[in-house]
Amino acid sequence: MTRERVDGRSAGVLASAAVTYWLTVLASRGARGAYLRVRVISIVMPLAIIGVDLIPGVTTVWFAMMQATCALAIAAAAFIVNGSRLRAAFPR
Repeated sequence: MTRERVDGRSAGVLASAAVTYWLTVLASRGARGAYLRVRVISIVMPLAIIGVDLIPGVTTVWFAMMQATCALAIAAAAFIVNGSRLRAAFPR
């Protein structure tokens, strides 16, 4: 994998983290739409990261391991964000 691809994927992960953080701040202020987007992101992102990393030759082993670690952190957050306690805080 070339340096440019690693830089591009790293920038993409950083950008998605910034957007997720921004949505989390909006949700903490009571924005239900932002909360719903965080719920979706917390489920889709780990699946997308692992799915891309499983394609042979797309990433190096060390980079795939780093992204898998990131996916695990997001998946852990998904359990909290999609739990009944937070869902109750944002009723329809």
